Amino acid sequence: MCVKRKIWREIMPDNTTLQNILIADNGNNMQSLSKALKENYHITSAYNGCSANDVLQKGNIQVAVLSDTLPGPKVRRVAEEALKKNPGIHIIVCSEDLDKYSGLAEQGVYVHNKYEIPTLIEYIKNLPSLPDVK
Repeated sequence: MCVKRKIWREIMPDNTTLQNILIADNGNNMQSLSKALKENYHITSAYNGCSANDVLQKGNIQVAVLSDTLPGPKVRRVAEEALKKNPGIHIIVCSEDLDKYSGLAEQGVYVHNKYEIPTLIEYIKNLPSLPDVK
């Protein structure tokens, strides 16, 4: 059950033409990711699965980085609903157990080790093209 309240925040640089990235994590694991990307991307942070789902359903996110430790709806459900809403979105699931999300990987979701932030940053920066906002 999702509580309807805003528990996400947006970090908006001056350049509003930047790509939109959602970073959904309930702890500090992704804090370094936000810091590394905030100058070149519009970052929205969510702190549970309900908030992440709310942000993704608005349809203005091109890349979603989802930690598998989010409380609320399971990350698998959030990812699948986001893919239904916007099939072109880049979804990255960060987990210690990469095999657990092999079914999502078959749907085009990138599954990444949550403790390898530098390689995740490189992956995001090297995405060939980010899909248009819907």
